[in-house]
Amino acid sequence: MKGWWNSTPDEEILRFESGRRGPVFGLALLALAAYVLRDSLMEAIHCDDCTLQELVVWNIAPLLGSSILLYSSAYLLSTHALEIDSSLRVIRASSELFGLRWRVYAHGFDQVIRVQRTADEDTRDSGVIVVKGNKISNKYVAEGILGDEQEIADAIGVPFVDRT
Repeated sequence: MKGWWNSTPDEEILRFESGRRGPVFGLALLALAAYVLRDSLMEAIHCDDCTLQELVVWNIAPLLGSSILLYSSAYLLSTHALEIDSSLRVIRASSELFGLRWRVYAHGFDQVIRVQRTADEDTRDSGVIVVKGNKISNKYVAEGILGDEQEIADAIGVPFVDRT
């Protein structure tokens, strides 16, 4: 879904927004993460003769696993947006979960190398914006812009590459 919003008369922001990627699977991952955390917490509470070192060693895998599950569920339950502000020459990508913005990227137009479409069969989100970074040669800013790549490339002023 895309649209034009005008916050002030002289400022135009092109905004692309995607819905939640997998709400059913995201809720299942959230429930699984809560179960793993609860089980780990109950084990720590009911173990009276355990040392702190034993609790950390026994619970490190469940804590790492549940943090991965929590991140995955937050990603799947979030709405993702891409804003192109031509007056400030900035492109912003953000993820929002229940009104809380938890991931925001902002880059100037001069940092954007290209907008591309690749053949990504796993995620089916093949539209990406490639940004040059300091230590990383390419950084993918936005995913899920499939179908709007040419319009985004024209708005930024960079080439569109179709690698399908």
